[in-house]
Amino acid sequence: MPTRKVKPVTIGKTNIDNTETSRNIRIKKPTAFNLDKFKSKRGAAAIDTLPSALPVYSIAQAKDYVRLHSNETDYWSQELCFVNVPIKGQSKDVWHLIDEELAIRYGLNRKLARCRLALASKPFDVHFLCRIPTQNPDNKWNIDNLRACELAKTQWIEATSMRQENKDGYSVSLARDQDAFPEPQWPSATLSELIGSAFEGRMIENDDDPALYRFARQEAGYAVTEVFKSAVVDDIEYEIKNGNLPSPLCRVAHVLDEKLQHVRTIRQWRGEFGSAPPFDIGADTLYVAYSAWAEMTCFMVLGWKFPTHIFDLHTCYLAASNVLRPYDGEDRKKPRKDLATACRAYGLEGWEGIDKKTISEDIGHGLWRKYGREQVLSYCEEDVRMEVLLLRAQLRRLDDRRGHLLLPAADVERVLHWSNYSAKAVAQIQARGMPIDVALWNLCQENKAAIIAELRRRFDPSYGDDDPIFDADGRWSRERLESWLIRNGVHAWPRHDSGMLDTSDDAFKLMCRVGEDVAPLAPHRSGRADFPHPVPHARDSFQLV
Repeated sequence: MPTRKVKPVTIGKTNIDNTETSRNIRIKKPTAFNLDKFKSKRGAAAIDTLPSALPVYSIAQAKDYVRLHSNETDYWSQELCFVNVPIKGQSKDVWHLIDEELAIRYGLNRKLARCRLALASKPFDVHFLCRIPTQNPDNKWNIDNLRACELAKTQWIEATSMRQENKDGYSVSLARDQDAFPEPQWPSATLSELIGSAFEGRMIENDDDPALYRFARQEAGYAVTEVFKSAVVDDIEYEIKNGNLPSPLCRVAHVLDEKLQHVRTIRQWRGEFGSAPPFDIGADTLYVAYSAWAEMTCFMVLGWKFPTHIFDLHTCYLAASNVLRPYDGEDRKKPRKDLATACRAYGLEGWEGIDKKTISEDIGHGLWRKYGREQVLSYCEEDVRMEVLLLRAQLRRLDDRRGHLLLPAADVERVLHWSNYSAKAVAQIQARGMPIDVALWNLCQENKAAIIAELRRRFDPSYGDDDPIFDADGRWSRERLESWLIRNGVHAWPRHDSGMLDTSDDAFKLMCRVGEDVAPLAPHRSGRADFPHPVPHARDSFQLV
């Protein structure tokens, strides 16, 4: 049988003779396995790998010979702040880096740990970050620890606790043969990169960090999170004309979960207010505002029901900070208690680039149009943002750097009681007016002159004098007081630098103890409260001018 010829098929530049005889195909012998083809090309592309997360522990906890990087400038950190955070599902608390100012603001001074971190290695390049003590330098444990760290810059050393020997401190020993282990091959990453990698997800840098909530749950003030499923921090801006009720312009509200973390933001403008609030106001929700009576007045104007539970940040601040302080010289102004002042008291700063006082007044006077809708809403939202921070701060005690109490944690039960009463009561008074006994009021007005005359007769020591301290209309005069004092032999009296008589509470308390003639004046000056009984016959012991 003749052999059948088939036209060659060309593939690329190779001719394959597709004859039956060409089936005797040779199979190439396999070469030896070569791993080079799988080799990483990162080095060739000059792409560096990210540093892996190094463990963090002390030189004694290494339980092996240790070397520390000899370049203290670049591979030993400055003193850092740490705090142990309890983590659900883990038996041990977890070390976190924390901003010191944040820790102080949230009362974590006593929980803070301070130390340095240095790049270290066990034999054969088992790297870690070594904790180096910076506090209590006279402590025996710290003395030995620091000595070991210093030696480890150039030698392999091991630090072992002597507690089992009933001794304080560490036993620091050198490796017998320093050449037994090769010199460490240190990572090329910077110390900052290594620490950042080691503490990724464990750096507390702002007020919204969930780790702060873990501490907050340990404080009595955070009882709110055990009772309420959500919280609403609300702020309403409104216009108001003399004698009229407020006319709501806009509102911003932050809805928070039971952990006081942000869930959603609500923004409304005039014309968008419905027949009910755009959030829950029932028993499971805590309503939060600063000077909540203003928001409650707006609720009444809008025909809305009051929230079941109100937490007034202003009421809480008053409860924490209302400490009676003496007046300073002639400055008789009471300290401000507005939102910005309250925030500053807790170390909170905000409203950057916003003239809060001016824009607030302009909105109230109906001049908001020069700012525009978006700028007014942004201002309103900044108020809410700061109120959220203030709420979290008030629920924890505030300490100074030495751990001394500055402001206590909120007494939540009392603040809720005071807020619910005051906010709703004041709102109704604002909306409806103060109830008075009209018949008795009219009777007092008709007999005003007689009532004043009787009060002067009973209480004014200068009554019947040609130049009495109180005139027929009951008005009190500092000049008439000075004349009366001189006529009655009181020639020494505390004065301000301006030469004017000092008529402060402290001055009257002092002079009540000088002579019995002065005592009747003190309780009956405008706005004065009762003073202690005088201690007479001591006038000559004072030389006040």
